[in-house]
Amino acid sequence: YFCERTPRSYVDTRETSLVWNCKYADIDFGRNQMRDMLQHLWTGSISNAQVEILRGAKSVEARPLGVTKGGAVQRIMQVIANDTGIRPDFIFCAGHFMPRDEDIFTYFDKPEEELMEGLAPLASTFEGVPATITTCTVGRKHSLAKNHLKGSGEIAELLNLFIT
Repeated sequence: YFCERTPRSYVDTRETSLVWNCKYADIDFGRNQMRDMLQHLWTGSISNAQVEILRGAKSVEARPLGVTKGGAVQRIMQVIANDTGIRPDFIFCAGHFMPRDEDIFTYFDKPEEELMEGLAPLASTFEGVPATITTCTVGRKHSLAKNHLKGSGEIAELLNLFIT
């Protein structure tokens, strides 16, 4: 419906979510359509469903409640530990899309006194918490991440430093 109403908008079907994107649409019209869509989603027939609605700068994402990047990372790290025996001593986590990334920053960033308790699943998976866990947001400063980089160029430079 909103794709038909909004020229140059599209739906991206992902493994765990649907994303309506209006980044190529007229800025003002896309913003108005996004506001209309959010109102329909928040007050309409799925308002009581087990669905989380995330608003991006030029997109709206619907995903099952409780399906988060933090949960996915925890499962991935458990598979790594169980299948390979690798025990990392350093974790670097970077993201640029706030609503989708904040839960992963929350997963990794805990005050020192809560680190063992807050990362208990991680600690039990890797027989202790990695010595260094660094989180970083890219492009936006208001975040739960502990560090901020201005853009993807700075991420590339930082990753290059890791390997040299």
